[in-house]
This record gives sequence, C-alpha cells and structure tokens, in this order.
Amino acid sequence: MQKYSPFSDMPEYAFPRLRKLLSNLKPGSDPIDMSIGEPKHEYPDFINEIILSHLSGLNKYPPNDGYESLLNAMGEWIIKRYELQNFDYHNCLIPLNGSREGLFNAALSLFPRLREAKKKYIILPNPFYQCYLAASIAANAQPIFVTADSDTNFLPNFNKIPKNILEKTGIFFVCSPSNPHGGTATEEYWKGLINLSEKYNFRIFSDECYSEIYRDKKPIGVLSVAKEMGADLEKISVFQSLSKRSNLPGIRSGFSVNGKVTTKILRNVRAYGGAPLPIPFQLASEKVWRDETHVEVNRFKYNEKFKLASEIFKDTSSFKLPNAGFFICLQVRDIENFTKQIWVQKGVKVLPGPYLCNLDNLSFSETEKISSFARIALVGLKEEVGNGLKSVKSFLDKNSHYILREH
Repeated sequence: MQKYSPFSDMPEYAFPRLRKLLSNLKPGSDPIDMSIGEPKHEYPDFINEIILSHLSGLNKYPPNDGYESLLNAMGEWIIKRYELQNFDYHNCLIPLNGSREGLFNAALSLFPRLREAKKKYIILPNPFYQCYLAASIAANAQPIFVTADSDTNFLPNFNKIPKNILEKTGIFFVCSPSNPHGGTATEEYWKGLINLSEKYNFRIFSDECYSEIYRDKKPIGVLSVAKEMGADLEKISVFQSLSKRSNLPGIRSGFSVNGKVTTKILRNVRAYGGAPLPIPFQLASEKVWRDETHVEVNRFKYNEKFKLASEIFKDTSSFKLPNAGFFICLQVRDIENFTKQIWVQKGVKVLPGPYLCNLDNLSFSETEKISSFARIALVGLKEEVGNGLKSVKSFLDKNSHYILREH
C-alpha cells in the first residue's frame, strides 16, 4: 500500500507497545500500574469552585492570547521562578493548551525550511519525549538523536556533536529535569549550549515541565542563565505546564516564553490553528499559578516516596536517586522479558526503557548504556507506591540476573 504520510514510518507510541507486550498475560497479583507519569496527588481545593462558578464561559470563544489576568499571573511566576528583574509578558509569553501543544507547534512554526537557511536537523536527547520526534517529522527536519546518559547527567552531550551537524541544526530539544532520568542542567551546561546556539544559529527548546518536582536543590532554568549572559532570547523558547507542578494534567494549562519576534510568529500561527484554554480553565489557572503552597506540599509528598524508594533499594546497585522528577529508572537487562515477568509474577506494570529510545545504528554497548532500564513512576499514593516498589525489590532479589551492573 502506498504511503502518503511522513508519519507512516514512525515507531509505535510507547504505551500501545506496552499494552501489546502484556496483552496476553495476566497479572500475578492485584495490579499496580507504575508505567504512566500521570500525577495522582490532590490538586488545590479552589479549582473546582472556580470552574463551576464560571461554566457559563463555555458558551464563548476563549481569548486565543489569554486573559490579561492569566498573563499577569504567569508573568509574575516567571519573574520569581527565574529570578528576573522584570518580564515583558505582553510580548514574550504565550499561554498554551498544555506544553506538548507548544512544543509540537513551535517546531512546526519555527524550523527554517527555506533552502538558503541550510538547516536540515533537529537534535533530540536519547532517551526522548515522543512528541519531539513527531514535531521533527512534521517540520520536515531530520531528527538527530544525541546520547543522554549518566556521563552528562542524562542530558544530551552536545560536546560530541560534529561541527557539520551543528551547522545544519535548526532546533535543539532539551528536557531539564530530564524525562525519564530526572537529570538537571547546571549553569555550566546551559552556558555551553547557549554559546553553541549563538555560534551555529540554532534555537534551544527547553522543556522544563518537571522543574518544580525536585529533591533538594531547585533546578536552574535556561532563562535565568540566558538573562545573565545577555543571550539572544529569539534563539530560546521555554515550555512550562501545570500538569506536574500542580497535579492538573487534565486542565491543560501551560505557556511558552520566547523572544518578541518569535512570540509574534507563534501567536500568528496559533490564531489559525491553536486550541485556546477554555475560559473556566483560564480563570482557574490564574489562581493556581499564583499559589505556591500546594506546590510545596506536592514536592514534599514526592520526596517522601523517594525516601521510601531509597530505603527499599538501599542495597540494590541498579538504583540511583534522581535529582528531580517523579520517576526512578532501574538498570536492568533483557528489559522486555523483565517487564513481562514482573507483571506475571507481581502484578506491577513498568515501562521498558527502549520504548523511550531510538536504537538505530547503535552498537550493542551503546544500546545497553542508554536503554537498559525500567521506568517506574512514583505518582500514586505512598502506600500503593511502597507496595509496588517492595514487589519490584522482592522480584529482583529472586531474579538477580536481571540486574545490570555499572559499566
């Protein structure tokens, strides 16, 4: 059959692959799903009241660029979070229907397709968030997968990218804290990447949606470093969301920060094909962005579960406590069989690391280094998470051949 779509050869998305892997297998106990990063903590009480009291707004087209009050709340959060003196939210901020929408459409809108631009590539971390790949294909760019392993705190190692690739790069995706390993970019990392962006004239897309879920030290964002350096903000876009910060993945409230010219381009494109946040959700989001108390409570709950994980896996060499995020990645071999057996024997569902990676043209050792892990989401209530982790530990104790030792 003839293929008409550039997406025809895309790999199957991670979760349909997982469902197919386990489709004919029954869980060996009451199932505990630790495969999906969907926050389960309570969201702020005031959300329901605000939405219910403004339901009449559903019979109106919501403002595409966002209410002034919402923009102001986001702008004030940005000033505080990134330690800025001021921020021109009228000209440099776009509310989004979730950060995924922004990441996809920004790549589609901003990748330089003109022949004279001589740009061919979009750089992705490997492992990567699946949206980055789809966005690259939609932009008619060739994705270049750059290893993000323990050597660079699970961020793409830009020092190993050849000059001829950098010269033809239009966009560089970075996720900090990284998904899935929770690695965080240092000031030095951001400075190095910003200097490369200036030298080779590519855009940095910084996905920072996990930035408020951290263990001890608040991750530094690219915007803080860029302002300090006096960098060209037209080459930098930052994406944020309430999904993880506030346990509100269903409200789809996010934003992007960009330079003035970039913002104007994205607003114009969004006027044609964007999906603005419904009015009740805009009004609720405004208050959520202004409130930090629930964020601190949320972070405390996650850190309690990470303390529990550290205790359960204290003598397991394949466990490392991540800097941020809400996943742990256990280093294991024969990962698909591991995933099936832990489901059949313990009823725990995890996500195989290879489903988040591109393994084309890699040696065996490179493949093992970046993909031999199981991603486990610590999003449920503490008791459920504890039961799930204890089951994983019990399984590994009896099946130690799955444990991948340090290289």
